[in-house]
Amino acid sequence: MAALYEEAAALLAGGAPGVLIDGRTFTRCSAVGALLAAAAHLGARLLVVECRCAPELARERLARDAAAGAHPAANRGPELHARLAARAEPLALPPGVLHVIVDSGRGTPEAHVAAVLAALRGGGGRSARTD
Repeated sequence: MAALYEEAAALLAGGAPGVLIDGRTFTRCSAVGALLAAAAHLGARLLVVECRCAPELARERLARDAAAGAHPAANRGPELHARLAARAEPLALPPGVLHVIVDSGRGTPEAHVAAVLAALRGGGGRSARTD
């Protein structure tokens, strides 16, 4: 992850208005802590978008993608999801960190994006849900 955070720092130093870090499962407190530390080191405002859905929906989506060869990560599938879920630690964020919970099994993509944009515009440290 160090290389990813170094790239984020370079982008921000070069004038990028923000950086989106996606495609990483922050299932361990240590990974979340490293993200928080990187944001603090960079002086960056952090918005954590926690994407959730029912486990059976996640398994269905992963199996469908695997069968279609629709994802570049060869190990991405129901088995990996089950292993990560089994060892996942609860997400614990300090006060003041922006946090939006997106339930991708409910609502619309437009509503989810609107909630994320509202959190970015609103600024303050609060949690919001999209259901």
